[in-house]
Amino acid sequence: MQAEVTDAPGGAVAYQMVFSPDGARVMAGASESADLVVSTDYTTAAALAQAQTNAQHALMGGRLSLRGEVEQVGATREMLVELGDLYAAVRETTEF
Repeated sequence: MQAEVTDAPGGAVAYQMVFSPDGARVMAGASESADLVVSTDYTTAAALAQAQTNAQHALMGGRLSLRGEVEQVGATREMLVELGDLYAAVRETTEF
């Protein structure tokens, strides 16, 4: 799964979330082989990271888009829930 922020300060950014039986990891940079790409603008990405909105609301509002194997959302949902609040530490040290 890949996340893209289209208009971040300094230009577009991407990172990959890789799930395996051994766990999950996040890596900077785009992947040419991502099964699913989640794309949003900087304002929405910041709101998601700060828990001011959620992905479902952003998707329904047209501020977040999905490309690729959209059925992967359901397949990764349980893993994402198990990971918990990944952005808690980031929120504490990031100025938005």
